[in-house]
Amino acid sequence: MSKLTLYHASPSRSSIALWMLEEVGEPYEVHLVSLSKGENLTPDYKAINPMGKVPALRHGDTVISEVAAICTYLADEFPAAKLNVRSARRCAASISSGCSSGPAASSRR
Repeated sequence: MSKLTLYHASPSRSSIALWMLEEVGEPYEVHLVSLSKGENLTPDYKAINPMGKVPALRHGDTVISEVAAICTYLADEFPAAKLNVRSARRCAASISSGCSSGPAASSRR
């Protein structure tokens, strides 16, 4: 399995991606990026994320930026963690296969 590396600055929204990595339960590394020192604007970091923002996640040859995209990627890439919420449409389409929305998705009426 490819290594997961989170490019993280604290405090920032990259803490959400860090939390998601904990929930996934796979081994990962954290590379701290100092925003106050401008490390996010260096050529080395911009090779990872050309926008110079954190977070960024490297998984093998794949790099994902933006926290929502990282969380979605991790949920999709590691289904054993059961962090994806099935949409009602997808659930209805697979009802014959015993679809369950699980505890994370509940319907409120």
